[in-house]
Amino acid sequence: MVKDCLSCGRENPDDLAYCNHCGARLESKPSENVRSGPKICTHCGAANPPYASFCLNCAKDLVQIPAGAAAARYCGWCGAPALADARFCGRCGHDPAGPSTSHAEIEQPQRSSKPLIAGVLMIGAGVLEIASGVRTLTTDVSSAAGIPSEFVSSIQGMLQFCGVLSLVFGLIVGAGAIFAFRRRYHVLALVAAIFGMLGVGLFSLGSVFSIIALVLLAVSADDFED
Repeated sequence: MVKDCLSCGRENPDDLAYCNHCGARLESKPSENVRSGPKICTHCGAANPPYASFCLNCAKDLVQIPAGAAAARYCGWCGAPALADARFCGRCGHDPAGPSTSHAEIEQPQRSSKPLIAGVLMIGAGVLEIASGVRTLTTDVSSAAGIPSEFVSSIQGMLQFCGVLSLVFGLIVGAGAIFAFRRRYHVLALVAAIFGMLGVGLFSLGSVFSIIALVLLAVSADDFED
């Protein structure tokens, strides 16, 4: 025995609860009044007059044309046998293909470009800081006019210390830029940007770059893996 679907008019085995073709619930003994009820579109869910062949809301075909005889398969949701061309399982009413794993249907998180911009700024700040350190280390105050000879060694030592400190700060900022590019170690990238703010560089551009990078890193925490 078979059941006629009230929604699409297709025949289904008598033991099914849902139509294999449109997914509508099957009634065992439909009356003429029920048969004359509205047609429910399987695409948008809109109710249509019983005489309609196309959905008045989305213009989709209300009657599914058979694709021909096909071998049976099993529903990926409940495991019940289903026709190979069936769009809905007769037992559970789901798509027999089962849960979709298509990449097109999986919502991919949108990744911001802020960490990349911050990384570029930090590279600029690191280069300026290293250049400032090299310049400070190579500065000779012994030949500078107006500096008493008893202070030359002290000033030279202070310049050497500041130069080494600038080199270290520049390397730290460069490491933070790598973290920003790789979107890893968010906290370390923030710390590196703070070190960049402490530097001077050419016209204090390194500090400006580091401040902007710090703001970008702070608002893009979700883009980092850890």
